[in-house]
Amino acid sequence: MFNCRFSFLYKKSFYVFVAVYTLEIMFSLFIYSHLKSAIPVHIGIGSVDSLTDAKYTIFLLPIVCVVASYALKSEAIDSRYGEGSPTDNILKILFFLLQVLLVVGSVYYFYIVYRYYTV
Repeated sequence: MFNCRFSFLYKKSFYVFVAVYTLEIMFSLFIYSHLKSAIPVHIGIGSVDSLTDAKYTIFLLPIVCVVASYALKSEAIDSRYGEGSPTDNILKILFFLLQVLLVVGSVYYFYIVYRYYTV
């Protein structure tokens, strides 16, 4: 019973993650003209580690996250390992947690950029 529910949740969460990344791309388009000349490339815990003058890099994170979401789709895992197998379930749990970390990290990045690096 757990296998069916989690598999269903994993399949539906893909659309939620892609929707968040799509909103981030649209947000990037919105704030692009308001960005300062240097924006962060890497944000550590509590500080910005490096800056760049290339403002187009604001689009890289959401695009990479969309590509990662497609690579971690349920159908790709199910085709490699049988649906409902223990390996399939463990990979779906790990990949779901990875997707959650990607969403949290990307939302945090855009929060920092919007708050401190817009004019």
